[in-house]
Amino acid sequence: MNEQTINLVKDFAEQLKAQIIEVSPKVLDVATLIVRVNSVQEFMAGFGFLILLVISLTIGIKCQRKVIEINDDIDSFGYQMAMILGFVFGAAFLIMMLTRFLNIWNYIGVSNPELKLAYDIYKSIFQ
Repeated sequence: MNEQTINLVKDFAEQLKAQIIEVSPKVLDVATLIVRVNSVQEFMAGFGFLILLVISLTIGIKCQRKVIEINDDIDSFGYQMAMILGFVFGAAFLIMMLTRFLNIWNYIGVSNPELKLAYDIYKSIFQ
């Protein structure tokens, strides 16, 4: 390569470096905002699963009371199935809710999004 090409590449590298230095704080701010929003989104999903848990357990308990009230296996079969499904779905919603609320990185993402961002970068590189 001749000297003129090398000088053009050096000038381009310097201009690129200056632009990166100028833009990098804005990019970091946007990235931390995205991390914070994602963490809040996980908590909102947890609250949604909590609402579904309460609804499914309410249905299961009401159907259980109806089964006890009817006291006939054939007539209460639909209520028995609804009761079982209510409790099974309630257990599934409980598990999904707890995975959202017991994840420490969701709390860190809300309180210290820079640390969560660093963890996400580390995790994406080394896993």
